[in-house]
Amino acid sequence: ITGTLINGVGFSNDGGGSFDFDGTDDVIDLDYTNVMYNTSTMTLECWIKSSDNGAGSEDWCTFMGTRYGNSIQIGRYSNTDKCGVLIATSTNGNLNLASGTTPIFDEKWHHCVVTFDNGVCKFYVDTNLEVTDSSRSGQTLTTSNSYKFGIGGSRGDSNERNFYGKITSCKIYSKALTAEEVQQNYLAQWGRFT
Repeated sequence: ITGTLINGVGFSNDGGGSFDFDGTDDVIDLDYTNVMYNTSTMTLECWIKSSDNGAGSEDWCTFMGTRYGNSIQIGRYSNTDKCGVLIATSTNGNLNLASGTTPIFDEKWHHCVVTFDNGVCKFYVDTNLEVTDSSRSGQTLTTSNSYKFGIGGSRGDSNERNFYGKITSCKIYSKALTAEEVQQNYLAQWGRFT
């Protein structure tokens, strides 16, 4: 899938090459949700580096994902320095999940991963399992042809929840990665970010 750079997304050599977002209106526009992934099992993975301890980003900003209330986003949890996930399932609607302990808005590179496996959501920061939520077990993600998938912001939202900083090595899998696979991906790339 080819992304379209919107509003002057920059490029940096930091992290071996990364996209640079201004926190205002920069976003990479990918494609419509239904084309992107399996609604039963999937993984979003990216490396992020904040620019200013979070002050330049929305109180909830999106690293990767779709419009709030339609499928899934991974980003900054509301008004914190932690990672968070927003999902919407076909049965129960929206669910907001905050991370555990790892601050990510600290001007350092962090590996952020969210998995969704038949309603069970997990997310990891730097290979640490921050949250497991089974409250939507057996459910699938919602889909909509009206909202596109974005990097650095949630496309199709009246508030795109823009990120201020750098993002690279974004991956979407049509399976839920295991903890071992998350660690393997982290170790394969961490040298770029130290």
